[in-house]
Amino acid sequence: RTDSELEIAQKIQLDMLPKTFPPYPDHDEFDIYSRLITARMIGGDFYDFHLRDNKLFFVIGDVAGKGVPASIIMAVSRSMFKSALSQTTSPAHIISIINDSLAENNAQNMFVTMICGVLNLADGHLCYCSAGHNAPLIWDNEKGTHALPCLPNIPAGLFGGYAYENQTTKLVPGQKIILYTDGVTEAMSANKQMFGVERMKSTINSSHKYNSHVGAKELVNDIFKAIHQYTG
Repeated sequence: RTDSELEIAQKIQLDMLPKTFPPYPDHDEFDIYSRLITARMIGGDFYDFHLRDNKLFFVIGDVAGKGVPASIIMAVSRSMFKSALSQTTSPAHIISIINDSLAENNAQNMFVTMICGVLNLADGHLCYCSAGHNAPLIWDNEKGTHALPCLPNIPAGLFGGYAYENQTTKLVPGQKIILYTDGVTEAMSANKQMFGVERMKSTINSSHKYNSHVGAKELVNDIFKAIHQYTG
């Protein structure tokens, strides 16, 4: 019975996340793809995005822990992201709303690392805020793969009233931004060595070695392929 309920819970959890790609067939200004494989049947990683007024809002998050407790906080956090979008367009304000709500009744000290951003499709301006999450990677034809600078804001849910800060940058045509959780970089080989950020950078660079126009889906699948080969 427990296995059956967990299987149903997994389906419900995955149904919460976007899974139709491309999600906006009428927009060719950008390409987006995402993929999730949980460490257990259900977990705490999530992502979401929303297009409004020619701006792409997005979030990726990772709840501390695994299993049922993490999946509950994951569902709450993802719902609060949707709700916060109706109140503000500032990534820092969105994370502040989520943080204050999670911290209000958090006897179990659960927390969420996340990155929230808004990309203006007209000019490439990107405003983003990190709450203790893995720094996204940027790929371009000149520099290869490098990390997006992120301020050391605390994860959401620890302390209400924390002042999160926005950061800005500009993406130019042809650049790619790769957002991920530590399930990627902390994937273990047979001898207990982590996949790591540098190996991920090399994988992304290799994916573009013969084709700088690699699509989002192909790039994500190349990363997953490299992880599976590394972990065996």
